[in-house]
Amino acid sequence: MYRLSAALECLRGDCTLDMVFNNGRRALGFPLTVTEGPIGYERVFRVPDGASAADLVLSVDGAALLDDVRLEPLPDATSILTNGSFEAPFSLGWRPYGSAGCASVAASAWDGGNVLRCVDRSAQQVGVPARAGVRYRLSWHRRGAGSVEVRVGDASSNADAFGRATFGGSLGEAWVAEDRIFTWPANGSPDLRVVLRAAGAVEIDALKLTALSAGESVLTEGDFDDGVLSGWSQYGPQACASSALAAFDGAGGAACSNGGMQHLALPVAAGRAYRLRYAWRVDTGLLSARLGLGTSNADFEDAGLVSARTDGWAQRDRRIVIPTDFASDARLIFRATGDARIDQVRLIPE
Repeated sequence: MYRLSAALECLRGDCTLDMVFNNGRRALGFPLTVTEGPIGYERVFRVPDGASAADLVLSVDGAALLDDVRLEPLPDATSILTNGSFEAPFSLGWRPYGSAGCASVAASAWDGGNVLRCVDRSAQQVGVPARAGVRYRLSWHRRGAGSVEVRVGDASSNADAFGRATFGGSLGEAWVAEDRIFTWPANGSPDLRVVLRAAGAVEIDALKLTALSAGESVLTEGDFDDGVLSGWSQYGPQACASSALAAFDGAGGAACSNGGMQHLALPVAAGRAYRLRYAWRVDTGLLSARLGLGTSNADFEDAGLVSARTDGWAQRDRRIVIPTDFASDARLIFRATGDARIDQVRLIPE
């Protein structure tokens, strides 16, 4: 992955920087209209399969000044969105989705000095260089009286690729962190689109789309999008099952009816702290979550979380420290005494 950056001043007409590869693909730049002085122009892109060389092309329908052009490789942990900090003008990386009205504005930001402000308007970024089969985290901070719909999908479709797009309702003036994790399908387009659709007044900042490393969560599978609950086995009288109706985010979740599931042989370390995070919904009965030894039904801290019926989905974030005398063979258990749904389970070392 690479970042192309430059100081670009568009004096007249439209100005665009493109990377044109020798296999015919293009890392399309974002057209700029007349700017008030030079701006910091940047574009994050991935070299497409089959390409071994590229031309940098400045297209100008008018007049432009170009300086300080740089092309630098980026680690995979870098966000593949352009201008997700919104420190640059809105037109750098973003464009309206429907009627214009969203803008990068100076405000008391979560990070930096600018935020994206939308009032009953929407924004989109297309051509995001996603890789098939890779797990990503889309994260952001949000505040305001309105709600926001965050979609990820193919650039050629208006739908969310996983049928899950709505996040949260009205908030106050305090910033709230939100995220979603998904695996881009094996047949997914290399040109992903992110859509932010606001109902009411919303401010968004620090929007990032980053590939998750293998060590991000010690669970084999936690988003349950593969249809078979990989890495999990039956616990209790009935096995849980993968179901699209049990998805909090993504293509599937785990549905448990008077039964449970367990993840064995977790690679946790003695004395280390972890965050156990998951989304759950209990329609009837109770749901318990326990992290402990594989040879015991007890929780390491005797504090297994028991959740009663919920009004829709809820999310849990528990910090747990592995005992210093732990040797091996930890397991995570979810047990339902009625009907429950579980999704987006993560066990993350601090």
